[in-house]
Amino acid sequence: MKVAIYARVSLGEKKGQSLDWQLETIQDKVNKEGWELTKTFTDQETGSSMLRPEFRRMLLCAKNKDFDAIVVFKLDRLSRFSPVDGLYLMGKLKKMNIEIVSVLEPWFALEKLDEPLTMLHIFIVFWQSWSERITIQQRAVASSKKHNPGGRPKGKKDATPRRRRWKSKPNVSIENLFE
Repeated sequence: MKVAIYARVSLGEKKGQSLDWQLETIQDKVNKEGWELTKTFTDQETGSSMLRPEFRRMLLCAKNKDFDAIVVFKLDRLSRFSPVDGLYLMGKLKKMNIEIVSVLEPWFALEKLDEPLTMLHIFIVFWQSWSERITIQQRAVASSKKHNPGGRPKGKKDATPRRRRWKSKPNVSIENLFE
């Protein structure tokens, strides 16, 4: 079976989630199973972003049938989308006959996606990672208010104008990820 590896860390992740450690663990699984590794994709961004470059490149390669399966360390490394978007992603991959293999979640089988219990389990996994993402965001906002309650100090101005990130992001949804 031809497989691709996908690994992801956020910039502020703990040492236990390092890219090298994930890749080594996944590579051991690939070697043990005797699969043919065709591509490796890695991102160092939040799993909530649909704009991750390697994630999008992986989906395009999946659409082109460059491999039969995507091997991940854990499902939350693939995505921290909402549970509904996560199920949509899994459904699209299933329709393309792309299998997902999770090293730490051997119970996961995409071919059983139509079974209610499997769908519920997947929904719970995506809900848990999505909920964790929201908690992390709330902590970051609370922490920034604690350390910088009023924004920029009075009388200080930046030498360069601030660029608003939200203005430069394109409108991307789960439905157009495969285009």
